[in-house]
Amino acid sequence: MGSDSSVQRRYLSEQVGSIAVVSFYADGFEQLDSRQRLLAYYLARAGIAGDEIYTDQVSSYGIRLTNLLNHIVPHLGDVEPNLRKKMGDYAKLIWMNHGNYDLDTCRKFSPEFTFEQLEEIALKACTA
Repeated sequence: MGSDSSVQRRYLSEQVGSIAVVSFYADGFEQLDSRQRLLAYYLARAGIAGDEIYTDQVSSYGIRLTNLLNHIVPHLGDVEPNLRKKMGDYAKLIWMNHGNYDLDTCRKFSPEFTFEQLEEIALKACTA
């Protein structure tokens, strides 16, 4: 995007519960030499790999829950819009908190859908 001050940047992408999803801009990245860019790439990859390790450390069922949601969420297209939003918001909270406990309050949060609704969507995702 460059450093043009006439362009209005959008930092807040979305808010789910008490968590804000924000965008960061890498001003000056284009001025880095190839070695610095490669270092930035590998540091980003290490952060992505570390996410699963951290999830495993902070939540007994975090990885299993994350994997389940990773398989279900792409198949929410045919789901009723209100339920799709509830499922999507719950998945985002799981991903951002690395499990089903709020990282700030340590309180467990529960989905706003029933087990039966989850089961039905999971079965559809398995057959898709």
